Amino acid sequence: MNWQHLVYFQSLAKTQNYAQASKELYISPSTLSKAITSLEEELGFPLFLKSGRNSILSEYGKEFKEYVDQSITCIEHGIQNIHAKMNQISGPLTICGIYVLCSDYLPPIVKAFLSQYPNVNITLEHQISIHVIERVLFGKSDLGFCADFNFHDKKYSSLAYTRIKQDNLIFITSLNHPLAAKTAVSLEQLKDEDFILNGNPDTRNRIDFLNLCKEYQFTPKITFEPADDQSIIGMVYAGLGISCMANIPSVHRGNLHVLNILEDHVPVQSYYMIWRKDAHLSLAAKAFKDYVLSSLDTPV
Repeated sequence: MNWQHLVYFQSLAKTQNYAQASKELYISPSTLSKAITSLEEELGFPLFLKSGRNSILSEYGKEFKEYVDQSITCIEHGIQNIHAKMNQISGPLTICGIYVLCSDYLPPIVKAFLSQYPNVNITLEHQISIHVIERVLFGKSDLGFCADFNFHDKKYSSLAYTRIKQDNLIFITSLNHPLAAKTAVSLEQLKDEDFILNGNPDTRNRIDFLNLCKEYQFTPKITFEPADDQSIIGMVYAGLGISCMANIPSVHRGNLHVLNILEDHVPVQSYYMIWRKDAHLSLAAKAFKDYVLSSLDTPV
């Protein structure tokens, strides 16, 4: 049943005059007439009877109006209550994410979210993916933002997840590095280069890069293994080596050179928002989760 037609019916029942009702509804009398006729055909009984220039309610119309008034009032109250609840959303919200999402993806979302829900107090923590997952599993974080993980492992069966974005892997160098004259390279061209990789063996960038090297029988010369991606970017900028990272906005800010990978099977890194299926999400956490989902341009 068309909601708009019910609103039209309620207005005409109050005025009992097509010209007056259509004026209040900002529609033409013919549009109102067609809507009422369509509603009567759908219901199977007449709602109005002609009385001179006016249209009075039929006996069926009088009874139907009582139900329509109750329904519209109920829905309007529901909308008001939800808006009131939205304005009351407050309290702490703990979010944990990996560097590539905490540095570029999450900050603008957090800013826009807080403009709508200024009473929410957000804590944003930076961890590697495995620790992000563990914090959500053990209830230390409300929501997590991580890279790929083994969705089919039983120990993760209590997690719900949705993919939010994807990035391909690229190489980064300093601007004065000899490779900065190129736009793309193969692994073969990097056999004499010093690599800077995250020292944690569970880091997704490291895993994907080493798997790519293994596939193409390439052994990288790893000279530095810092504990975080920010340190990697700083060391590459200083000319201490090159690195393989996800193609995130941070590496395009003028102080680094980006090289595409020429190999046929370049890994693509997927990122996910995760939360516990069996945990009660606070209003703040649910609002943020829904906000992220609504911000996705298209499903990924």
